[in-house]
Amino acid sequence: MAEEYPWYKIVTGEKVEQGDIFYNYPIFLPKVTPETIRAIQNNETPYTPVDVNLVDVIVLSQSCDLDNNNIDTVILCPIWLLADYEALQVRTNKWKNAKERVKRKEDIRQGNSPALHMLSDDDSLGVPLRVIEFKRIYTTPKDVLTLFAKTSGKRLSLLSPYREHLSQAFARYFMRVGLPQDISSFKK
Repeated sequence: MAEEYPWYKIVTGEKVEQGDIFYNYPIFLPKVTPETIRAIQNNETPYTPVDVNLVDVIVLSQSCDLDNNNIDTVILCPIWLLADYEALQVRTNKWKNAKERVKRKEDIRQGNSPALHMLSDDDSLGVPLRVIEFKRIYTTPKDVLTLFAKTSGKRLSLLSPYREHLSQAFARYFMRVGLPQDISSFKK
C-alpha cells in the first residue's frame, strides 16, 4: 500500500459511515417454516426462531443518509479475508487449479468480477487483503448498528476515494440488467 494514499483510518464511537468495517456483527436470520407463512397469511403473530450468525461486514449505506437520519435500516455486505474466500472457492471446486485462482483474484482486483470487490492490505495496521461479496446483502436497524459501534472500540473505516470506489462497484453490481436477447456477436 502506498503511504501517501492510505486506504483506512481507525475510528471509534457511535457515528457510523459508509465503509466502516465491523467484525463479528450479529446477523439475525429467521427460520421461516410453512407454519410461519400460514400464521402471517391468517393475520396471526407468527412464532419464528432466529439464528444469529456473526459475520464480518462493511457498511454500504451512504454516509449522508446515516448522518441526516434519512434511513432506519443500514445496508451491509459480508467482507472476507481473501485467503479465506479463495479457500472456500477451492473447497467447493469453483476455482479448480492454481492458474484459475490467480486469474480469478486478478479479475476481482481489476473489477471484472461484478459480485466481488477487493480491498487493499495495510501492513502498518495489520490488515490483509479482503474481498467484499455483493451477492449477500444484509440489513440491520440503524440503532442496533449504532449501539454495536458505540460498544465495539476501534474499527477500520475506508478513506476517500476508496469508499466512493466501493460505492460505485456496489452500484454497478446492483444496477445490472440482463437482456432476454442480446445483439449477435461479431465473432465467427
